[in-house]
Amino acid sequence: MVYDSFGNNFYIIQSQKKEENCMDSEFRKKVFNEELFNLFLEIMDMGDTLAALPATAQLADLSQNSSLLRKTINEAFTICSTEAELFAYLKKLNLTNREPFKTLVPEFLEASNQTRRHSEAHFNDFLMTLRHLSEEMKNPQDHPWDAFFKTFHSLFACSEDIQNDFLMTVRHLTNPYFGFTSWSEFYKATTMLSGKSELILPFLTTVRHSLNYFKKPETFNAMFKTLSSQNQVSAFDAYSYGQLESKKWLIEEMQKVRGENWGSVFILAGWIGSLAQLVFDSANIQIAKIRSFDIDNDSCKLAEKLNNAEVLQDWKFKAVCMDILQMSYPTNYFVKRHDGSLVELYDEPQMIINTSCEHIEKLDDWWEKIPHGTTVALQNNNAFNIPDHKNCVNTLEDFKKQLPLSNLRFAGELDLPDYKRFMLIGEK
Repeated sequence: MVYDSFGNNFYIIQSQKKEENCMDSEFRKKVFNEELFNLFLEIMDMGDTLAALPATAQLADLSQNSSLLRKTINEAFTICSTEAELFAYLKKLNLTNREPFKTLVPEFLEASNQTRRHSEAHFNDFLMTLRHLSEEMKNPQDHPWDAFFKTFHSLFACSEDIQNDFLMTVRHLTNPYFGFTSWSEFYKATTMLSGKSELILPFLTTVRHSLNYFKKPETFNAMFKTLSSQNQVSAFDAYSYGQLESKKWLIEEMQKVRGENWGSVFILAGWIGSLAQLVFDSANIQIAKIRSFDIDNDSCKLAEKLNNAEVLQDWKFKAVCMDILQMSYPTNYFVKRHDGSLVELYDEPQMIINTSCEHIEKLDDWWEKIPHGTTVALQNNNAFNIPDHKNCVNTLEDFKKQLPLSNLRFAGELDLPDYKRFMLIGEK
């Protein structure tokens, strides 16, 4: 049934078997709720003469085109039994001009029918997401609604769990606290990954995790572009809660120790460049250059894509494929130009960061090569259960003994869900 704002039943369509003229005749005897009637006119404005009628027109004045309007109402009524709620959500889309309705209403009806076929809960999840998009956002009319429906349509072949995860992620992104604006890039990345079931859920989880750590739209844009173009499930591990929280912790404590001017930074075992990404996203930190060293060539390629904006700034960032156990200081190293050719560089870092001490099998050999007096930030953990962890420690005191500093300026531990992270900052 359809109800007006006072809860009164004003029109019921119970049968589609009546003759055309009978239905139109009965139709004309009823008086529409004005707001709902105006909404129907908006929906049906696809060149039909109904669009030219005054908004206050009575049903008795309608021409034979009323059959087209009736058809649309009937189609909408097949979606669910709560028609009043359905049209209320449509109204809340805040797309009152005629052009968006021409394309969006068919998409809305298709998505509604698709979710309803899965389950009532899935359909309600879809409607709740539309409500968030139309109520939580500052300017919902500026949202790329067509991209939302296109992306959701690309997920129709996926499981209901994946579709619900997408809808949940969209609702997270609408939270005004985050000020998220990279909607088009997010939808594009999700669509690209929609055919890769093993990647889509880790990607959506990464997006939700990242909201608490990144602020700049360009950071999100680069992350979406990079992660949607790769096939490594492990790459998403860089955005787990433990990884992001540990790197945020490092940045905050290093700022207290070092201030805002960090100079030239070497990140050893830099993986896909997510720490550099966090540093560049921090508005107050002044960086001369960051060099991210990792033995894995694929990780280095991702690091350059992730921090491409800084690569283009006269190589403010470059990823270097190199075994950190073979490094000496100052350091000669090779990087690739855009055309793939190699160029040799020579640098002496003002700061060395290693958040992966647990992964280094010959940790003593590596530590021996670090020059005395160098500012360092070091992290380890007690996750002995992970096979790749070669040099974990049980306690913060053990970590201090493992890598002794001549001037210890910070020592602390961070409780994470599955392990403890230990950190030392100071000078060797």
